[in-house]
Amino acid sequence: MLVVLMALAGALVPVVGDTIATARMVRARNDLSQLAVALTNFQRDVGPIVFDGSRLRQPQTVSSLRIVDLLVSDGELPDVADVVPVETLAQGLFLDPSVGTGRAALSAWVTNAATDRCDLHLRINGRGYPESQAGPGTGWNGPYVGKPVAGDPWGHAYLINTGFLRGLPPRAGRCANCAVYAISAGPNGQIETPFQQPLANANLLGDDLAVRIQ
Repeated sequence: MLVVLMALAGALVPVVGDTIATARMVRARNDLSQLAVALTNFQRDVGPIVFDGSRLRQPQTVSSLRIVDLLVSDGELPDVADVVPVETLAQGLFLDPSVGTGRAALSAWVTNAATDRCDLHLRINGRGYPESQAGPGTGWNGPYVGKPVAGDPWGHAYLINTGFLRGLPPRAGRCANCAVYAISAGPNGQIETPFQQPLANANLLGDDLAVRIQ
C-alpha cells in the first residue's frame, strides 16, 4: 500500500507543478492587461506622466516637465540578460537594426534614473495632478487600479517604459515612435526585451510577458 501511495504522489508532483506554473502565467497576463488599461485611462485624463503634476496647472510647454521614463510596481527589480535570446530571434522575429542585442539594450529597464512608482500615478494622486472637474479627459479621475500594484507571481516588479508614450516632446537619443510595454520578466526573472524599439519592428523576446500599450 505504501508503495502505491508513493507512486501516486510521485505522479501528482509534475501535475501540481504544471498547474501552479499555468496559474502564475494567467495571473501575470491579467495583471499586465489591467495595468495597460489603467495607464491608457490615466493618459486620456491627464496626459504626460510626470514627477510634479502640479505644474500642469500652469501655462507652459510639455517640454518643461520632468517626464517619468519608467513606472515600476512593488517587487524586486528583475535582472537583465547579457544578450537578447538568439533562439527567439531564430524563430523569425526581427529587431530593427538600430536596436542593440547586448546588455546595454536591456539595462534601461533596471538602471533608469527617471523611475517612479505605479501607485503614485495610477492608484493615488501622489504627484499632484489637477483633479478632474468634469469627468474623463479633464484631469486625474482615479484611482485607475483598485489596490496597490503588486509584483509579478515570481516576486519581480512589473515595468512600463512610459518615456515613449505618444505626445511627449522629442528628446536626444530617443526614437520618435517607440513601443511601450507593460512587462514582466517572466519565470526566469530576466528581462530579455530591448527597452527602446521602433514600433515597426518591436518584438517581445525570451520568456518575457507583456501587453503592448502602443
